[in-house]
Amino acid sequence: MIEQKPNKAFLYSGLSVLLLAFVCKWMKLPTYSFWILLGAAVVLKSLFLISVFRTKYKPSKGLYVILIGIGMILISMFFKYIYPLSLLNKILFYGAISLKITGLLMMILHKKNNLPFKP
Repeated sequence: MIEQKPNKAFLYSGLSVLLLAFVCKWMKLPTYSFWILLGAAVVLKSLFLISVFRTKYKPSKGLYVILIGIGMILISMFFKYIYPLSLLNKILFYGAISLKITGLLMMILHKKNNLPFKP
């Protein structure tokens, strides 16, 4: 039986589209462009998560860090739109971004076997 591996192209595409969405917001482009790109990023990341959990693949610690970052982004959106707490929203959002970057670096460095621990 052939073991399937999760498609990491969804993860990298989702992160790239998310970056593009925030560049559009920073450049003050029309609001709908940000929301369309944000929705596309969420869909791509969701497809990656589905492909991870459908396989018999044990995720690395880096992937778990990225998943926690995605959860924190969803919680920050709750505190931005439903129950507005600006400071908490910013703390959660920027904490999530740093977790996602850290997880990505952990995954990349693990490939090179330069880490002193086993993720």
